[in-house]
Amino acid sequence: MRRPGSRFGRQRSIIAVLAIALAIALAACSSGSSSSSGSSSSSGSGSSSAASQSGANATVQAAVAAAEKEPTSIGESATFGKFTPKSGGSIYLVSCDLAIVGCSELADGAKAATKAIGYKFSLCNTGETPTQRDGCFTNAVNAKPSAVLVDGGTAEQAGAGYAALRKAGIPIIGIFTSNPPGSSSAEVGATTCATEGATLADAVIVGGNGHPHALFLTESSIGCDVQRTAAFTHEYQKECPGCSLKFVKFDYATMQQNLPSEVQAALVQNPDTNWVVGVFDQPASVAVTEIQQAGLSAKVKVAGMDGVPANLELIRKGQIQVYDEAISQVEDGWVAVDTAARVYSGQKVPFDVGVTTYLISPNNISTIPADNVWPGPPNYPQQFVQLWNG
Repeated sequence: MRRPGSRFGRQRSIIAVLAIALAIALAACSSGSSSSSGSSSSSGSGSSSAASQSGANATVQAAVAAAEKEPTSIGESATFGKFTPKSGGSIYLVSCDLAIVGCSELADGAKAATKAIGYKFSLCNTGETPTQRDGCFTNAVNAKPSAVLVDGGTAEQAGAGYAALRKAGIPIIGIFTSNPPGSSSAEVGATTCATEGATLADAVIVGGNGHPHALFLTESSIGCDVQRTAAFTHEYQKECPGCSLKFVKFDYATMQQNLPSEVQAALVQNPDTNWVVGVFDQPASVAVTEIQQAGLSAKVKVAGMDGVPANLELIRKGQIQVYDEAISQVEDGWVAVDTAARVYSGQKVPFDVGVTTYLISPNNISTIPADNVWPGPPNYPQQFVQLWNG
């Protein structure tokens, strides 16, 4: 994946370590429906780490500073150049649970982009159950669209659905699904989730002045979450080997009911904790509430991912959450439609289609609109439309 500006730098290293890092995350997240806390992934004395001796090292600080610079241009699809979309197209989106803010935002972006390009748009919400997900894939096959965007269900989780689409000759464009090559025509953000995890690890090291004791809230039902966990773990251990890292592994289906008590228990069991990281923003919000109730607001800070408005408002008000690794989910819908249109029109695209990311912190929260939604690079719809003018 390539992104605007100086943040291209670490992509090769992220891809190179991804296979190793995924093994780490799968081990950390192998609990299925059960949850646990207190399993350490990093230990040892602070003397082994330059960061723990004198604050975060210069490389980590530079990476965080670069990630805090707001992108001004759209992602990798812009590098493909202009083209004339084939007429008469239709796009079908198999969406992840629309109750999740990021999923609904991406669906909105895909719908707007499909309209702008002149295609027909259809949507199916996979919701929370495998039955709903499988039904969406069946509906997608029956609709016979020009391409199917899959934001809900990996090739491993919905193998029969993917196979049915391939048998029908319908191109599949995965979106943050972590699918391997060969399972789809292209993947939007194939390595973006790993980039997000690594960036947030650097931010926590910087925010902890080289002395973070982190508690990571994670789950393993979503491929992007597995990638984020893996990359965070790898980067954190590499850049701060003397810093502790422990996990609370929760069940996504019961997160709202069970995670608050799990976080409470983990804070008691790990009294040295000074950072709690959510693999996405909802668990980060749970952490903020539990830290407040435990009277630890002055000691423990929070980081999350996805740029959910409620979490960005916490950063704006200085209320415990300090970092949020954001992507413009709406813009990502445009990236997916652009990719699908290129495939339908017979244009070759790489398997990994990159998207832009933005690390939000107190240093740049002023760049975020009052509604706390990062809209993506300025005028990105016009940038895409310009690509479609051949």
